[in-house]
Amino acid sequence: MLVVPLHESKAYVLEVASLLGYDGRFCDSGVLIYTVDTAVHSGQGPIRLVPANGDSSHPTCGLLFNAPFDLAPGEISSFDDGQGFSVRLVSREPDGSYRIRVKKD
Repeated sequence: MLVVPLHESKAYVLEVASLLGYDGRFCDSGVLIYTVDTAVHSGQGPIRLVPANGDSSHPTCGLLFNAPFDLAPGEISSFDDGQGFSVRLVSREPDGSYRIRVKKD
């Protein structure tokens, strides 16, 4: 997991989601990107997932079934928020970890 602070109450969080243990029931693996904003009250969305591909629900996997960013063919491997923050997946290591490049202006 990597936390990138944006300002005093908001940060981007990057987390590897793999098909192991509790997460073994997921339909896809890769890097999840989400925002955490401590200024937003609970129940109002203080944590928001940034989906790699925002298409509709999958009948078995549910909403955001393909939210992870990944390097596999057909997957999305980069994110740019248009405000000076970007992420690019560089490689996936044999142990399942990722090399990523993060840019914050």
